[in-house]
Amino acid sequence: MNLEKLEALPLPDGYQAVHDAVQAMLPRIDYPELLLEVNGHTGYSEVMPHLSGSEARRPGLDISQAGALVARSCARIASASAEQRQGAGVPPA
Repeated sequence: MNLEKLEALPLPDGYQAVHDAVQAMLPRIDYPELLLEVNGHTGYSEVMPHLSGSEARRPGLDISQAGALVARSCARIASASAEQRQGAGVPPA
């Protein structure tokens, strides 16, 4: 099976103006702050199981989990960026 890369369609007229307007309405917030705020509303960190199966929770676990999620995200972004540079023929930094 041969799957060729699709070419991107051109952006519609007015796209950039709408994009810029929406971007201007969004607040600037750090990613870790966003994770902690979402956790405060949803309590997602309480349902993340420990690898050992332990039910014990230590104080500040939500901050540690947010840090781990940020680190993992940064690693994925760096990996994707390296793959894009490599695909474009740009030598590794």
